[in-house]
Amino acid sequence: MKKRGVSLLAVIVAIIFFSIFGLVGLSMLSTSTRRSVDYLYSEKAFYIAEAGVEVALRKLKDNWDSWKDSSNFPEGSLAGGTFVLSVYDDDEEDNNPDTDSNNRVIIESTGYYQQARRRIKVYVDRSGLPDSAIYSNNLVNVRSNSADVEGDVIANTINDPHNRIFGEKITGNTFLPTLDLVWFRTQAEENNLNGNNGSPGNYFPGKFTTNLPSLNGVIYIDTYVGGNTDHKVTISGNISTEPGEGNPAVLIVNGDLNLKGTGAGLKFNGLIYVTGEIEADSDIGGNVEVSGMIISNGSLDIAGNAIISYNSDSLESSFKQHIYGIPTLTNFKEIAAVP
Repeated sequence: MKKRGVSLLAVIVAIIFFSIFGLVGLSMLSTSTRRSVDYLYSEKAFYIAEAGVEVALRKLKDNWDSWKDSSNFPEGSLAGGTFVLSVYDDDEEDNNPDTDSNNRVIIESTGYYQQARRRIKVYVDRSGLPDSAIYSNNLVNVRSNSADVEGDVIANTINDPHNRIFGEKITGNTFLPTLDLVWFRTQAEENNLNGNNGSPGNYFPGKFTTNLPSLNGVIYIDTYVGGNTDHKVTISGNISTEPGEGNPAVLIVNGDLNLKGTGAGLKFNGLIYVTGEIEADSDIGGNVEVSGMIISNGSLDIAGNAIISYNSDSLESSFKQHIYGIPTLTNFKEIAAVP
């Protein structure tokens, strides 16, 4: 009987021990599981916050000034969670939160999933231009085996059967660098170079019939003004951007552009911008040399003995603050992570 009592006691002690051990194990497993679930929720909240940043960035690419109205960035839903956006001007020491003077704003995106919250902050910068010889929103077509492109080409489609692009070919872009056209029009109106001493200087509205003796300073040709139906601009002959005032230059054309060099050729030093408002084509042929950059919303055909070369020194620094590149994310950081 005594042995049976001892055995029963041992069994009871063992049951109690294993019961406690089991409860502790279940508690640890439950805690570990809960931590795993919390981590998973937190990661999902982070990815949702990142998605919110991409949504805001897309809207800024479509319309940079959209940041001025918070209703352009409503709360969004994704994968069972939500994101909340705040887009505002950065602290640029201009004491005006309603005006962006340095082409940079801030996106804050908070992602929520179950009880988890993650909040991230990024700066969006649109200053500067890509380091490329050509930037086209359509087709870049090198049609001549004697034409050269010295520098990178960024375009929706690139056709270079003669392998005359001596730089990287980047295809599939969607967004075109833009210009502050109002500011550039003012500069053109005040530009009295190129033989145009009267008003409105080098701003040409409507059909373009002017024979320019030189290509200096800001030249703005807007063929769509006044109901004009002839939207083709032809600049040809022995003509150049001459040394001195107004070199490098900016040539803006709202319409189709033909550059044709004859004799000693047409030589342009600076930025050529062929309409960001409507789709217009560029055609460059003959003896043409462009040093700087070409931005074209339409297709660009390069023929003859044309040479287009990227030159950062040909992009006047005083103009750059009024030329807007593609909004890009910089200086990413997480503000809070709350499980």
